[in-house]
Amino acid sequence: MKNEDYRMLQYISQNYDLIVDTREQINPRYEERMESFKRIGVTPVRRKLDVGDYSAVAQLPHGTIDYSMRLVVERKMDIEELVMCLGADRDRFEAELERAHKCGCRLYVVTESGSYADLAAGNYRSEYAPKLALATYHTFEQRYNCQFVFLPPGAFPLFVHETLRRFIMDDLVAKFKAKEIKLA
Repeated sequence: MKNEDYRMLQYISQNYDLIVDTREQINPRYEERMESFKRIGVTPVRRKLDVGDYSAVAQLPHGTIDYSMRLVVERKMDIEELVMCLGADRDRFEAELERAHKCGCRLYVVTESGSYADLAAGNYRSEYAPKLALATYHTFEQRYNCQFVFLPPGAFPLFVHETLRRFIMDDLVAKFKAKEIKLA
């Protein structure tokens, strides 16, 4: 691959449109996240997603590639919301994980506040037993090939950007080498 082709692919992978699900509630925390995305050079676009809360569309010279059924990030505000999804809202949450898994979509479930240690110790308000929460967490990871990630407050936009950017870059390089896309 020529250097100029690689640089073009890098540019495309860094300048994608960030798809934000229309069901993400608009509130001050949402506005802060969107401003953080803009500061790192990402353009947020609201659109309904079938799975997850965040994904991407790469803008190529001759069209687009929509990644919304290949890689998505499901955001959980905090450990309380995650535990609710593992317990009381399990059926709804599991149905979403299953939809992603059936279509081969890679899914990251990102909790913005809290940790695995909090989950294991029961450091949340729910009555849901920590052993059950952990069992469900690990069952879902294995059964649906999803990845749970705990982040400190404020790190979500950078995590999403780097995850999407790297996935897009790897996909574009593979497509370019297979001659599935052209840059000129």
